[in-house]
Amino acid sequence: AAIAASIARPYENGNWGYGHFTASNNLFHLEGYAVETGSGAYPPEVADLLKQKWTNNIKQVEVKPQAVDIAVTASTTMPKYVIPFYSDNPVQCTVNFVATRKDSGDPVPVKVTVESSLGNKTFDTTLKPGGTFRNSVSYFVNKAGTYRVKVQAWPVGFEDVNPKDNTASLNIVVEKQKPPEVPRESKIHSELGGI
Repeated sequence: AAIAASIARPYENGNWGYGHFTASNNLFHLEGYAVETGSGAYPPEVADLLKQKWTNNIKQVEVKPQAVDIAVTASTTMPKYVIPFYSDNPVQCTVNFVATRKDSGDPVPVKVTVESSLGNKTFDTTLKPGGTFRNSVSYFVNKAGTYRVKVQAWPVGFEDVNPKDNTASLNIVVEKQKPPEVPRESKIHSELGGI
């Protein structure tokens, strides 16, 4: 039981350290101290004794962090992107992603990062159990090639119990369209010669 003390002084054989008082029903003897129950703070020496005497009244329990499971998937809007042969303008390449909360529990903050040589972007959100966060990133590319993109979604301040599905990787494929073939000049001449 918790005890609040308003008066506590050294006490022995009915004598207090600061004079003699008549004991009442509100006083009890505690290892050389008399403590009057009531409101108020413990003097430091009594607080130390209480800690020693009632340490078995305190049970320490390890509070384990909440088990969190976030997953992410990603995809491009097209299997490949084509730059027209007649243009040097960049083509827009878009990556869609979905971060999903798979466990139960309180809402948790989640950070989503999209990384590529084309550029990086970060999103911050909060996911409830079963919740999803959908978004996209667009790149404007004017050079043919294959560009690797990595999308990650991680809980902030919590350990993810299944880190295998926290990352999704894909390729953005960009091609330059070839110009159409034109007839050879020699073929044109032979056709003219036969007229």
